[in-house]
Amino acid sequence: MGQNRSSPKAVFSWRKLDAFFENSPRLSWLFVFLSLVCIGYLDYVTGEEYSFSVFYLIPIAFAAWRMGRGAGIAVSLASAAVWVGIDALLDRQEHGASQISDWNSLVGFAFFLIVSILVSKLSRTLVKEKAGSELKTRMISFVSHEINNSLTSMNMALAILQEDNLTSSPEGREKMYGILASVYSIIRQTSANFLNQARMQEGRFTMSMKMTDPQEAVSVTAGLIRPLIADKAMEFIVSGPSVPVLVLADPDALLLVITNLAGNAVKYTPKNGKVHIRLTLQGEKALFEVEDTGIGMDEEELKQVTAPYYRTDAGKKHAKGFGIGLNLCREIVQAHGSTLHIESKKGRGTKISFTLPASKA
Repeated sequence: MGQNRSSPKAVFSWRKLDAFFENSPRLSWLFVFLSLVCIGYLDYVTGEEYSFSVFYLIPIAFAAWRMGRGAGIAVSLASAAVWVGIDALLDRQEHGASQISDWNSLVGFAFFLIVSILVSKLSRTLVKEKAGSELKTRMISFVSHEINNSLTSMNMALAILQEDNLTSSPEGREKMYGILASVYSIIRQTSANFLNQARMQEGRFTMSMKMTDPQEAVSVTAGLIRPLIADKAMEFIVSGPSVPVLVLADPDALLLVITNLAGNAVKYTPKNGKVHIRLTLQGEKALFEVEDTGIGMDEEELKQVTAPYYRTDAGKKHAKGFGIGLNLCREIVQAHGSTLHIESKKGRGTKISFTLPASKA
């Protein structure tokens, strides 16, 4: 009986080839140069009997896909020059004088240029879609994991509260209630951020401006934040003006901004640190400040920190998150006609502030 034997074959992988050129920019340019030389030589050797002009699209498409629009345009210009030059040379050899028109060279370059721009745009779109898809996958996985952990903690706290031995232990019950409040605060803040981020991107996040008591938003924030600092032995300070103040703002949006800023301050401040929420009246402006003694950021990180889904390397190691809270705060503050100011030093904490039109109540 015969046996089916299959000799091992090398499997060609486009991904490996793509990764190879991605890690070697010089080899990419070398490939483009050699392609132009080979195609130009074949175009010259075959003469007018065979047309090789369409093959110039190979280095053009490769350069536009791999190295971007600028490279694609440069290779388009080079390809058009080679193509027209060879045609002119062949025509001179046959007729003794060049009869290639400027219009022909212009049409050739325009055709190559259009192809390079379309290919580069397609490449950018696919890269962006791939990054977005990977980000969504990671976010869904992370959200599922975090919600599952939160529900587990909540379930354990509820089970302990149901035990008889806690009926005579107010301290134990208070601790369990603190855990439940902390879990609720985390889930509430996370879901609110995702919901409002989606609304902001779709243009459905509308502001309802009215005279609002900012100290109410600060007080609510303090109530939501206190359970989060129970286990961190942290100094948490809230200070406000000596006179009642009203600001022109959307009360729900203002609360969202302050809770996000305070939540981040607590999240990225280690044990025995300090978080200060400060509200002061400066003329016709109310100044909101959230200051901490946390991990801080360097100048390069400060330039990117408000970008959607951006997180610093130290932030990723110190606490979990998605990188949308600060971006959402910036958008909301800008919608109020103000600017989010961020001051920070690596290892020495961060201060974030913004102002709103205010008047004494």
